[in-house]
Amino acid sequence: MDCKRSFRVRSYKRWREKGLQNNNFNTTFTAKATLYKDLVFTGKASFLKASYDMSAFWIPIPYKLGPDHVEIYRPLKEAQREAQSKIQNVFDLYFDYDKEIGKHKVHCLAGGYNQEYYYNNWFWASNKDLISENVPSINLATGDPLVGGENIDDWATRSVFTD
Repeated sequence: MDCKRSFRVRSYKRWREKGLQNNNFNTTFTAKATLYKDLVFTGKASFLKASYDMSAFWIPIPYKLGPDHVEIYRPLKEAQREAQSKIQNVFDLYFDYDKEIGKHKVHCLAGGYNQEYYYNNWFWASNKDLISENVPSINLATGDPLVGGENIDDWATRSVFTD
């Protein structure tokens, strides 16, 4: 009796991050002042500045579909670069009114101002036929064509409100 076994060694995308940097700064300032008896002024300012930078590469991985059948996952060496920078600023200024009248408590948001600013810049590039794994740069990959993309978002809002 001739019995052939077929087996498969699964291999997932193998990649090593040669360089990964995350830098985040996030802070909030709050100030409160009572202007007249029950009228309270509140001011808040939040700031976020973040950046992300990553270099990675992929290398071929052999795996078997059977005893005499070897496949290669990702047959070409590839280098990739990705970067993102983000800025977010939020300002809130508003007046609260709190008053107790007998057993009742009255709370009112009397009015205020809000301003928000957002900026996001994301870019990536990738190239095949990496020459060396020791220096995984997209400039040291000889593939054609170099592929990549970029996305920039820049927007703001401003509002005044009363009750």
